[in-house]
Amino acid sequence: MHKLLSRQIRRVLGGSEESVPKDFLAAVDAAYRQADEDRVLLERAMELTSEELMERNEALGHSLALTHATLESTDEGLLVLGVDGRIRTFNARLCEIFALPAEELHGIEDLRGDPGQAPCWHVLRRRIDDTEDFERVVSSAAGDPAGEISETLALKGGQTVELYSRPVRQGGAILGRVWSFRDITEQQRLEEQFRQAQKMDAVGRLAGGIAHDFNNLLTVIIGCTDLARLRHGDSDLMPLMEQVASASRRAADLTGRLLAFSRQELLEPKILDVGPLVEEVADLMHRLMPEDLKLITRLDSAPCTLLADKTRFHQVLMNLVINARDAVGPGGSIEIQTRRLSVAPDRDSMPFGIETPGEYVVVKVKDDGHGIPPELRDRIFDPFFTTKDASHGTGLGLATVYGIVQQFHGTLDLVSESGVGTEFRLAFPFVEGDVEEEPAAVLGDLERSVNVLAVEDDPSVRLILSEMLATIEGCEVQVAASPEDALALARGPETFPLDLLISDIAMPEMDGHELAERLAELYPELKVLFASGYDPGAERPKGRAGFLAKPFDVNRLTRKIQEVLANPASYRQPVLR
Repeated sequence: MHKLLSRQIRRVLGGSEESVPKDFLAAVDAAYRQADEDRVLLERAMELTSEELMERNEALGHSLALTHATLESTDEGLLVLGVDGRIRTFNARLCEIFALPAEELHGIEDLRGDPGQAPCWHVLRRRIDDTEDFERVVSSAAGDPAGEISETLALKGGQTVELYSRPVRQGGAILGRVWSFRDITEQQRLEEQFRQAQKMDAVGRLAGGIAHDFNNLLTVIIGCTDLARLRHGDSDLMPLMEQVASASRRAADLTGRLLAFSRQELLEPKILDVGPLVEEVADLMHRLMPEDLKLITRLDSAPCTLLADKTRFHQVLMNLVINARDAVGPGGSIEIQTRRLSVAPDRDSMPFGIETPGEYVVVKVKDDGHGIPPELRDRIFDPFFTTKDASHGTGLGLATVYGIVQQFHGTLDLVSESGVGTEFRLAFPFVEGDVEEEPAAVLGDLERSVNVLAVEDDPSVRLILSEMLATIEGCEVQVAASPEDALALARGPETFPLDLLISDIAMPEMDGHELAERLAELYPELKVLFASGYDPGAERPKGRAGFLAKPFDVNRLTRKIQEVLANPASYRQPVLR
């Protein structure tokens, strides 16, 4: 036993050490030792409990950090409220969507009572466009704490958010409610763009089919009037025939625009420099504009070359400038701008509706006119839609622009503000290479005798085509009503060696491309001229062939034949790129 403890016992008992029972002292000593051991064990237990608490606190900290990181990494704005309407937590994305500083939500002292009247709703309500709809949603959640809610809300500034809410439960008890807000503005824009593309494609197919049949009729009308002028030029009926021809040309232009809109027009794309085309259009439009209206061009000094059909690209620029002219008032201005644009793969968002990285040529046509009202912007590319009166437009101008841009693998979008102006922005893939010059037109008879096989399934067009070819000096012509008839003629014993095939493209048994391939096997030096106003297989390889868009007259037919014959390469020789 410790000496200190012995002295204390003797003092208490008032005697010597010998007078104290040894059994008592031994018992006290054992109790003391046990207490000392218990103290050591208690201290150790306290140390272990402290370590365990620290580990648990550290794990809890990690868990809270992970939960916070998860809340902050989601693309949805999250708001968690207790059953009393108090804010339990929210993430930064919620503040971004509603354009609110986080401090404004942190500083809210929520009201007691009805959760539907919590001040956080008053803060968010300021950013909602339709407040009545929002209040209905909030009241629905307050009236049915166990229910789930899914709604779409419009925010001020044009955003659209998708709202979803459900109760937070633990062991069957409702602890509060989580609100999720997802910005679907871009998704809606893409969905609307897809619906618009589907609508335009459906209308385009219809327009293409109508234009094809109409072009066949116009070919007959124009061909007949042309032949009548050639054979009866001194007749008193010639003034009337000129009127027929003039009306037919206007109708042909209309079907050309329909086919351009439907992206089924036969085009001859070449490498073009946009700068000179803009200058040509600006020079022409200067003469068609009021003197107090400014037309400004800002052209990039770098090459802005692309692959397009010159005539149709001219039409795109003319339509956009004419629309701008009609929109601006006295003293207004129009600006045409060209520039090269490099879109990097790591760019966060693609401009001008561009979907893939690369080099692009951008053309902008901007005016300071009255702008396009928001309710009309989704319809301006619809065919036959116009805000002008019947004497100033057919409603095909912008629809044609849309179709041509799509056919050249370009993109088209616009920015417009009522009372400020409109900017149309076009982007086309940049093509490196030398600008291809237009061949000089050569009219007259052929320089040598040519054996021609003409294939056309429409009886009226077939008749007028054979009559037109008969007027061209040097043409020896055979005519077939179908590809099968053409192959039978080519293999027959009485067929002369073929120099040139003139064929429609869209035919029931086989198309013109396949016919040309099969005839070229029999005649390796065969030249080919497709005469059609519609090509359902426009993306297919066509070899070295000429193209003549219906309707056409004798002069255009002669010129195209001369161009094809002047090319030293045959149809089967590969096209060099």
